Amino acid sequence: MTSELAEFFATLLRIAKFILDVTLTLICSALLLLASVLPWRLPFIVLELVETCSSLTFQKFQKQAARQFLFSLGDVVIFALVLASLFWPPRWPGLLHTLKLAAKPPRDEDDDSHSGYNLETRFEWIMNAFESYADILLFPLVLVLLLAPWRWLLRGLKLQNFQKSMERAKRSDRPCARMSAFRNWAAWEGINAIMDLPFVVLGLASAVIPTRIKAFISVLLRIDLEDDLEDCEARVYLAMLPILSICDMLAAALAFLAIVNPLRCGAFLRLMSAKWNDKLETTCNLSPDFQKVVLWNARLRSIAIRSGLASLLDLLLLPLGLMVCITLYRATAACGGGWIAVR
Repeated sequence: MTSELAEFFATLLRIAKFILDVTLTLICSALLLLASVLPWRLPFIVLELVETCSSLTFQKFQKQAARQFLFSLGDVVIFALVLASLFWPPRWPGLLHTLKLAAKPPRDEDDDSHSGYNLETRFEWIMNAFESYADILLFPLVLVLLLAPWRWLLRGLKLQNFQKSMERAKRSDRPCARMSAFRNWAAWEGINAIMDLPFVVLGLASAVIPTRIKAFISVLLRIDLEDDLEDCEARVYLAMLPILSICDMLAAALAFLAIVNPLRCGAFLRLMSAKWNDKLETTCNLSPDFQKVVLWNARLRSIAIRSGLASLLDLLLLPLGLMVCITLYRATAACGGGWIAVR
């Protein structure tokens, strides 16, 4: 009785297993039919079935069907990612390169060689698609760079960052590597151009004074803007230019007062002539390097401002000097002191 019961359960288990295998096989057959919808996958599916039909079992068929379905599903996802990039002409050379890879027969050591599924080719397709999307997303920044000539005019081809990017691209085996390197460099420079814009506007305000136009062009075009530190330094210089222009207008007005003042004109002109060609020194906490970059001699401006303020003081004190001269016993001393000061 016990043996018959055991045999009954064993038979029942075999029937259940058979039903399960048949059910899974039907499901896998449906999945295999779905996988065959993709025309480029159908030849490989048929070829694999023909090669393994002699030793095919339920388990092997289920594994093959599931694997082929996953391959086809992966192709659908990849095709969805790649489809939009097909309409971006600059990346067509990279697409042709991947198509050449796809035309090569798979290596024997590749696990998926019998399935006709080249992972390397599909990876190249995805990478080419991502490069296309990056081109489209960063294209506005490239346009910004083209509209910001101060980032590349007269020195664009001499930037070390650009040269390093091109050298790395030359050593790369990837198609369109130079295009990607140029895009990355141009996008970064475009971001810096946006950051430069308010400072360029400030610097441009200083150009209303003709004598400051050369300084504005010098700061904008001739400073080496290769890294963040020097970019920030150049922006500080541009922001300082309007202040220096205001100081120039003030110094010019006060220098005019010193020239028209006969008591100060001689001393002012002699001092300016003596200091005109002197080497730049730290004046008013402004370093010689800063003065050289912005073409601004702080010492000459300081002399003009001091002489002009002294002329204003002379105008205030002149009435008092006239009152002194009215009294005869003080006139001689006052005139003698004034003559010594003028000399």
